[in-house]
Amino acid sequence: MAAKKSTTKKSTTKKAAPKKAAAKPAGRKRTAVKKAARKKGDKKMSALDAAAKVLSESKEPMRAKEMIERMAAKGYWKSPGGQTPAATLYAAMTREINTKGKIARFKKVDRGLFAAKYPRFPDAPPAPRRGVFSCRMGLRSSSRRPVGMGTS
Repeated sequence: MAAKKSTTKKSTTKKAAPKKAAAKPAGRKRTAVKKAARKKGDKKMSALDAAAKVLSESKEPMRAKEMIERMAAKGYWKSPGGQTPAATLYAAMTREINTKGKIARFKKVDRGLFAAKYPRFPDAPPAPRRGVFSCRMGLRSSSRRPVGMGTS
């Protein structure tokens, strides 16, 4: 009989490469100079705040795209590079109307058209500030107690 020839495959095993320690991303550190430069009054205006300002200065309702163009022209707000800032502004304004209800800064006049709920025109004197919570909750502005309670 003929002898059977057996062949064995050489197994190639790779040695596991030593794991490298994950490098931590370098975090941005704020220096005292940057903190000193940014004060409370130097905050950037948000898109919603800028839209409220543009609408309050305007006499007619506007579309979101028109508001974006006017905000950029007046220097109130500039898009940080998004592709659809008008759609983002539209969604934010409708969200504010739905969540805040009567105390929202905007009102929807028609499909795609928004107006300021309390418009201020540039030639008119500034409107007096009213406390939203004092009017809504029935509080006196001087004593801050609910109306109808004793003064003692």
